[in-house]
Amino acid sequence: MRISRAENLTGGVVLLALVVFTVMPFVSLFSVALAPANTLPSGISFAGHLHWENFATAFQLAHFPTLMVSSATLVVVVVPLVLLCSTMAAYSLTWLRMPAGGVLFFVFLAGLTIPTESLIIPLYLTMSQLHLTNTVWSVALPLAALQMPFGVFWMR
Repeated sequence: MRISRAENLTGGVVLLALVVFTVMPFVSLFSVALAPANTLPSGISFAGHLHWENFATAFQLAHFPTLMVSSATLVVVVVPLVLLCSTMAAYSLTWLRMPAGGVLFFVFLAGLTIPTESLIIPLYLTMSQLHLTNTVWSVALPLAALQMPFGVFWMR
């Protein structure tokens, strides 16, 4: 199938327009981030002195190192847990030929369709009954459970 020069040019123009449409919000955010403090720039402008210190100020005000340690802790807990459990589940579903293994696999797949937002109140009530609120485990255990269906699907 040959593509004419006009079709090729039209496709390029459409793709370029989509790229500009996608990148412009990021350029706008970057422009605002480099603007002087306590100002509200209108539009995209990089005129004058660029205020790179705004990033350092934002990192200090947001307590970024604390947040990074918290995220790293969750990764160290959740990733090995999901990897271990999903590997064992996928192995048993694939090689052990369990009775109703296909049904169980579809139950795991159905777990991919559960919206996380619908679980917030039941998870909070469960974690408060287990006295795990405001701990790493109150985030790590639900996160691992919500990643299990995809892990089993991927490993199988």
